[in-house]
Amino acid sequence: MLPSTYVADVEKSIRYAHEREQRIVFNSFNVRVEGDHRDHVVGYDQGHWTCDCEGFGQNGHCSHTMTMERILGDTVMMAEL
Repeated sequence: MLPSTYVADVEKSIRYAHEREQRIVFNSFNVRVEGDHRDHVVGYDQGHWTCDCEGFGQNGHCSHTMTMERILGDTVMMAEL
């Protein structure tokens, strides 16, 4: 049998997830994106994306940051408001 605190935590996590637009703000994070030729580190900090690939350095955007924007969708964009 699970402890009652565990059950309460699960219930609270479900509520927080449903209320994510009011409760969750992405400030910063780093992820590893496996590219076709090598892995890249994509970062997000206070509304700004970074990537260690050459394309991002030249253009300020790349397929790796666009991938993360596509995966996270409005979740990150809400944090910028």
